[in-house]
Amino acid sequence: RPGLAQLSIAVTTTLLAEYPVNLAAHLATEECVLLADFLGAMRSFCESSSVRQCTVATLALTLGRHYAPLPELDGLVLLILDLAGTLLESEFVLFLPVLHILVARGGRRVVATVLSRQLHIRAARLLEDAIDALEVSSSLAFASTSRGATYPTPQFTSDEEEEEVRGPSLKPLHRLQWILAFLVGLAGSTDPMNDPEQGVVKPGRGCELRFESFVCVDLLPILVRVLRVAPYEFESLCTCFLMSSVTLSPCIEPYMPDVVRLLDRAVLPRLQEDAGEVPATHETPAWQHLRAPPRNCTTLSLCRNLVHLLGNAGSLPRDRPAVLNSEGCFRFL
Repeated sequence: RPGLAQLSIAVTTTLLAEYPVNLAAHLATEECVLLADFLGAMRSFCESSSVRQCTVATLALTLGRHYAPLPELDGLVLLILDLAGTLLESEFVLFLPVLHILVARGGRRVVATVLSRQLHIRAARLLEDAIDALEVSSSLAFASTSRGATYPTPQFTSDEEEEEVRGPSLKPLHRLQWILAFLVGLAGSTDPMNDPEQGVVKPGRGCELRFESFVCVDLLPILVRVLRVAPYEFESLCTCFLMSSVTLSPCIEPYMPDVVRLLDRAVLPRLQEDAGEVPATHETPAWQHLRAPPRNCTTLSLCRNLVHLLGNAGSLPRDRPAVLNSEGCFRFL
């Protein structure tokens, strides 16, 4: 065991030093079997914090930078997803970005395995933890705000204001952003091998139905809480995209009054602000943990998702349509 721990530290140090040059790319593409054997040997010692850190650092430096949806890497991806249950919570900062890359580039083949491992449910629980932390640390009180008032800017404690984020470390808001990006990747995944022009189209409808059921049953109440605590551009974009994907489901009906009220008071006023070429996240840490699109692109995408959401579900509930009780949303449409 001490020898394997020393080996893991040595491999990680070598990858960090990039000596020899392109070692990480070579392991991720040409020697994926060797990398899988190494990770498999480390799997038995993941109770050790140093081994876990070396494992996720190795993944971030290899597949995190050089992953491509090639069939020969499927075995390695399956091994990583088997490790996800252990690493997702303990090594969130480095592991979730790797998981996001696998989903974004791997498409439905990877998404199907992620859903079967129920990693989306684990991510939803982590999202709730981040929301709980934001609700405790900020002075937002969306639920008790009087009708017609605007939501205040979150006031963080002095310790959080003075604290400078030095990677790898994420505040609750940054964790929330990464989890939303991961869930959006699951919802918007396509098979990279699909080529409609060549007649090669894989339906993958089973994955879509499973994820839609998850959004309707488990995720909708969490997304409403996200709009309460973090009504910023990037967060609102991800939230409205996930909600708009289930607008034809009857499960969204009881949430629409709250959704429309939050959109009217917190999200729509921000769309009237001048859009510039700046990241669409609320805070910019000392290191760039998540590369957000320019604000004007985010605003355009958010408007499209809002039109889809309000156009399809704004008439709910049937007896008292939510959009008719919101002057801001009605004028926006």
